Amino acid sequence: MSHSLGAPVSTGFLSGLAGEAARRLTPFMARTKELLARNPVVNTDETSIRVSAKSWWLHVIATPMLTLLVCHRSRGRDAIEGMDVLPGYGGVIVHDGLSTYDNLDDAVHAQCGAHYGAPAIMRRRAASPFGVGQFGLMFVRIIAAA
Repeated sequence: MSHSLGAPVSTGFLSGLAGEAARRLTPFMARTKELLARNPVVNTDETSIRVSAKSWWLHVIATPMLTLLVCHRSRGRDAIEGMDVLPGYGGVIVHDGLSTYDNLDDAVHAQCGAHYGAPAIMRRRAASPFGVGQFGLMFVRIIAAA
């Protein structure tokens, strides 16, 4: 950033930018959460990330038009409740089958197709590398039959 501005930039200055950005984005984040909560179908997922050399989780709630990304120390219920979209949500939640989503009783739960076969693929991969291809072929047949 110093190169772009042509002047030295302190760590304190950069630290202040994060707080300012968060303040200015508050109305945008509130509106995004409101629109996600009204959507009939949302996709959710979480993945581990490194924040200051520690493991955190990046949570996503998305539709074709909206994406909410939130970093949280937890993968579990605290993070999902802290995002303030899914508690009380009455639509369809498409997710990976993580048990944390099971407490969202008002929603209809749908298994993400990308995650649906993962346990079977892992079992087959351990037994035989040929099983993975057969499993993939099964999905192709299901899609073709639809």
